[in-house]
Amino acid sequence: MGLDCCCKFLKFIVFLINILITLVGIAVVVLSALVFLNNGNEIDPSTMFFKICVVVIVMGSLLTIVGFIGCCGALFENQCLLGTFVFLMIAALALDVAAAILVDNNSSTIISKTEVVVQGIFKDLAVDKEKAELFQKLFNCCGAESSKDWTRAKLAIPSSCCKEENQSCINISSLIKLPLGLFKEDCVTTVKKNMEFVTTNSPAVLGIVGIIEVFAMITSLGLCCSIRKAGY
Repeated sequence: MGLDCCCKFLKFIVFLINILITLVGIAVVVLSALVFLNNGNEIDPSTMFFKICVVVIVMGSLLTIVGFIGCCGALFENQCLLGTFVFLMIAALALDVAAAILVDNNSSTIISKTEVVVQGIFKDLAVDKEKAELFQKLFNCCGAESSKDWTRAKLAIPSSCCKEENQSCINISSLIKLPLGLFKEDCVTTVKKNMEFVTTNSPAVLGIVGIIEVFAMITSLGLCCSIRKAGY
């Protein structure tokens, strides 16, 4: 006896949700890993920043594993995998709550540490030139404090400092010694504003993620019951 149309639709919903959970988990792990790779020697294991990073990485890893198990459970209509998914999702939900509390209580620490990370990228431009340029392109900013960071390092202002990447803005800025055509905001200020936005809204975002996880648990339990009634 196979699944009816409603149960097949429920199976599709469960599979789709778990694909989303898996992708979110992978994104969280990758972003957290980049922080460690760029600043592994500077992060003190005793600091709250380190603990927050560990919680976020564990949460991302768990979400990835849980999402994959949920996908397999829905795809193969396996009650055991779906039951495991629900159990692990409860653990992921608990970690979401812990992460929301940690971020909310330590937002100032996170922001200040992020500023240190950005300053570290621009500390030695001769060595980290490519990394700094990539950072500027990503955040539309120029230098840790200003475009003068490049001239102090005895380097030409790169095109990544320009609002429109072309050599003319560099030539004009260098000639009249004014940042015409360059991004006015420095990277420390830009990232600080972004982090303030993230830390302010992260509890709400994690709350939405929690609602999605609860919905995923309910739909998975419903699918599991339907599979059992169908005689699998």
